[in-house]
Amino acid sequence: CAVALLSMGLGVRPTLRSPGCSACAVALLSLGPAAWLSTASRSWWKMSGPVFVVGNEAADADSIVSAYAIAELLRAQGRTATALAQIPRRECGSRRDVVMLFANAGSSVDKDGLPTGIQFWDEVNWDEVTKQEDRSLVLTDHNKMSQRVAEKFPPGRVEWIVDHHAKTNSHPDAKDDVHEGVGSACSIVQEAFRERQVELTQELGTLLAGVVLIDNRNMDKENRKGNDRDDAALECLRSYIPPEGQTAWYKALKEARHDVSHLSVTEHLLLDMKTVNTKEGKTVAMASVMVNMQAWVDTAGGPDGVVAAARALAVDRGYSAIVAMCSKDKQGRKGIAFFPATDGDAAICDAFVARLQSAPGEACEPFKEDDLFVKQGVIEHGFGLDPADELKPIQAFTLNGLVTRKVVLPFVCAAL
Repeated sequence: CAVALLSMGLGVRPTLRSPGCSACAVALLSLGPAAWLSTASRSWWKMSGPVFVVGNEAADADSIVSAYAIAELLRAQGRTATALAQIPRRECGSRRDVVMLFANAGSSVDKDGLPTGIQFWDEVNWDEVTKQEDRSLVLTDHNKMSQRVAEKFPPGRVEWIVDHHAKTNSHPDAKDDVHEGVGSACSIVQEAFRERQVELTQELGTLLAGVVLIDNRNMDKENRKGNDRDDAALECLRSYIPPEGQTAWYKALKEARHDVSHLSVTEHLLLDMKTVNTKEGKTVAMASVMVNMQAWVDTAGGPDGVVAAARALAVDRGYSAIVAMCSKDKQGRKGIAFFPATDGDAAICDAFVARLQSAPGEACEPFKEDDLFVKQGVIEHGFGLDPADELKPIQAFTLNGLVTRKVVLPFVCAAL
């Protein structure tokens, strides 16, 4: 029917669960006038070439699984879609929660337990990709292309964004499913399957359920990062939880995620790293290190070893600086350290520190209504930086143990 044909243009499966034209009409109208009028005219709905679904640079479980699942969703709707991770395949092996998740889900994996259904950055034939003039992108778990992705895809190629971080409005022509406050991008992915009435396989349901649990800390109401939409997503995914049950499975995944005993000082940085660009076009990488500052320094044999490793990585990757944010110590304080690639880049690190030291006060005004800034005490108390001079020559500080990278990055980027 005509309604079914219209639904195809909107990216909704024309074959719905309930038969008859009236059911199709209800499904279409449920999207709302804004969806089937204004959105239908956007370029997102018109593109039909190959689409690459890419998670963020950290390539954690949420990024990898959300990209993997959205690629499957697009394929179910007739698109040629490829899930893409922004790391080399060899680096994924250090993400042991990812390896465990794909094993639990019964996915096709290689000899190292890594999913074969994902293209890693080093596996892509970019010469061939860039010849495809109608290629496009879907971003998951972030809403602004990284520099390396932007170099492969011209402006205007982002079709759809599925994310839960603060909006950057970097791709205004893309379909926008950016929902700040949701704890996991995979919760939004589950909603996308439900809204498009595409049935989840056992594999995809298991993957999504595992990430929602990890990212929401087993749905702990006191310590979670998410909201009621994550609860609703998990309820829809509950039947995919393995026989050992929710809590036992969560504990196993959490232990796998935090098992970093095998990592070198450089691998700690690479495990969860994101980049931002300054107004001058310089790239700063920020890594979440899953051990406390002293334990991380010890893996390098002392502060000098950390400085050498971090600077070498920065130079190798073309970063002007690396910022490492470490887990809590016995006093409940986190650590943060700054490493310029060269002495000439030290000013970037100094500016980063000065920005953090400017809170609380006028600098916090744009963020005073942000729940994360409020909950983490930044609006009232600032970041609480104290110099860690005992770690020199590292430019290191301790800071409020509640603070996360999700607050530090947007606060600093607003000024840099």
